[in-house]
Amino acid sequence: MELKFIKEVFDLLEQFQNSNPKSNNISAFKKWCAGNNITINPYWEGKENGRSAESILATLLVNMSHFAKNYFRAVLLNSVFATQDEVIYLIVLRFNSPLTKMDLVRKNFNEKSVGIKIIDRLIQKGWVKQESSDLDKRSKVIHITNNGIIELDKLMDKVRKASTIVSANLSDDEKMQLISLLQKLHDFHKPIYDRNFELSELIEGALSKLN
Repeated sequence: MELKFIKEVFDLLEQFQNSNPKSNNISAFKKWCAGNNITINPYWEGKENGRSAESILATLLVNMSHFAKNYFRAVLLNSVFATQDEVIYLIVLRFNSPLTKMDLVRKNFNEKSVGIKIIDRLIQKGWVKQESSDLDKRSKVIHITNNGIIELDKLMDKVRKASTIVSANLSDDEKMQLISLLQKLHDFHKPIYDRNFELSELIEGALSKLN
């Protein structure tokens, strides 16, 4: 890490303490920086050699996905669930029933064939039930069963603990900021996902939204 960057950070901290002698926490420091239009310029590996912010951001997002999956793999140990997707599908159904199979698959961003197999396993285990829609008898919808709720509830305490670990030591303000930023990214990428681009067209199709 460059000494110049470290010195700049300490200079900012000194300015903050001089103007806010009774405040000594990171949330107050961040609000002070924002109020004074001061942007903290973080260091990352390879920055001095030209590695871009976009590159490290993509890497950090992928890494966080791996970290989260590992914690949830630990949650599934010695449980009746075979995969993390089974748990997520039941959670979505518990708060969004009834749904068509394809609506549930789309909410979880799985390929159709993969998602249908997950749902079929849940039906076979008796955790999900399929029946005719009240709105259209020709259409089939699915919902979580009482047995599905029972099995899900047995696991939810561990799921909540894993979720707490994933959000780590972020303050409440930082969590809200991160949710806002991730929601902004989600709102950009979701319409691209919904268009079902062929892989050969995906990159150019996504880039066209940035122009």
